[in-house]
Amino acid sequence: MGKKTIPTDGENQYALLTAEELASVTRRLALTPRQAEIVALLLQAKRDKQIAFRLGLSVATVRMHLSRIFSELGVGDRVELVVLVMDTARQAE
Repeated sequence: MGKKTIPTDGENQYALLTAEELASVTRRLALTPRQAEIVALLLQAKRDKQIAFRLGLSVATVRMHLSRIFSELGVGDRVELVVLVMDTARQAE
């Protein structure tokens, strides 16, 4: 089988927050810069493999970061993380 490539769609095509809103949420949730990058890509509906490719990380490393984010923020999965991020952004308005 041939090597699969990861599609490169337009930057922020599916972003739910502006860069400024995301920076505010990042500060309020006390995310590290790497965690913020991962959350930003997650908000663009990127899968683990796409995040890993974009950031030059292994999929296992992305999953480790996600696991730590979930634990630190008290959420159980991606859906709860997105809800928390969006709620935090709304509270900042």
